[in-house]
Amino acid sequence: MDFKAESAIFTAAGVGCMKYSLTIIVLTLLVFWGLSRIGRQADYVPGKINIEFWTYKSGESLDRTIRFWRGAADEFMREHPEVHVKVVADIAHGNYPQIVSTRAIAGNPPDVMITDDNLMPPFNNAQQYAPLESFIRNDPSYHPEHYATSMVNDGYVGDTRYSIPWYGGYCCLFYRTDLFRQAGVEPPRTWDELISVSKILRQKCGLEYPFGFMPASSFTMMTWVWQNDGDILSADFRKVRSGEPETVGAVQFVHDLLYKHAIADPRLAQGVQPDKLWSAGKTAMMIDGSWVIGLIDENYPHLKGRWSVAPLPAGKRARGFYGGQHLVMSRHCRNKEAAWQFMSFVTRPHIQERWSDLVGSPPGNLRVFQSPTFKKNHPKFVKMYDAMVNGKN
Repeated sequence: MDFKAESAIFTAAGVGCMKYSLTIIVLTLLVFWGLSRIGRQADYVPGKINIEFWTYKSGESLDRTIRFWRGAADEFMREHPEVHVKVVADIAHGNYPQIVSTRAIAGNPPDVMITDDNLMPPFNNAQQYAPLESFIRNDPSYHPEHYATSMVNDGYVGDTRYSIPWYGGYCCLFYRTDLFRQAGVEPPRTWDELISVSKILRQKCGLEYPFGFMPASSFTMMTWVWQNDGDILSADFRKVRSGEPETVGAVQFVHDLLYKHAIADPRLAQGVQPDKLWSAGKTAMMIDGSWVIGLIDENYPHLKGRWSVAPLPAGKRARGFYGGQHLVMSRHCRNKEAAWQFMSFVTRPHIQERWSDLVGSPPGNLRVFQSPTFKKNHPKFVKMYDAMVNGKN
């Protein structure tokens, strides 16, 4: 075979292979396109009002969070058969703002979504949310007074309300009931009692550092400042009040807990986690968020029945952080009335009680605390009612 003939054969073979490869690629793309269409058709129900709801996954309670929201959506759709709600609840918290922002920039954000209170300003500045005042005013089943003032206020920009509270978190004192019983002490109610109780725990239980907290946490530092009758920002939000005596005094108190009274491990300031020390019995009490109350027995089964919670020890006043998640509606939402109906529905007391039962986080609706079953099933949340009502953000 001469060179030209051999080249022609290989060229023909190459073209044939290329055509075959292209055919395979095209067929593969068609298969994936078809599968994607099937998924979209399942998400979108023709002939119904379609609402897309987004929230982020909640760490270790991921599966429970998804089950809760899907269950709430199913119940809503039974009550409103003309509406179909698509639930997206598996987005990582760290990626959630960027993904929502990308959808918003493209003009196709979810109709209703959960957002953290600290994300309200940037999204509002970008005019991504729909005002809610008219919906609230015309809905006799929704009552803003059933929510803590700090959470309601977070929903406003100027005189316009863009969000309604979903649920909030607060800091509380977690304490080892077994160690407290051994030392013969009760949870401290003031800063001075915190120091004296810690010294008794050190003496009776042999704990070098009886108290644990996160010195670098904004939740903790805000609380110390507020309890010392100070504030973080001026009333017009234009000045940081870090040099004022109340703020300096609060920071000094935190420093003294670590180095003067030495009741807390100085390594906490370098990032040592207080829950690790607390669960190991190296500290008898710690400050942490209410969002972990429902996870402690699961994460530390050896502590079941050996711990409880109490309000934070008070300084000049009893005040702590209270803030968290809100429900917002996109300004791009095409069916705002149906979207509001879903938002209002999931804030009903029985839905929020189910949230606490399934996810292990406190409810936002204060009426839930009147439920006998809630009082029975969640005594630790009931003990912290005042932390919600009197909280600040």
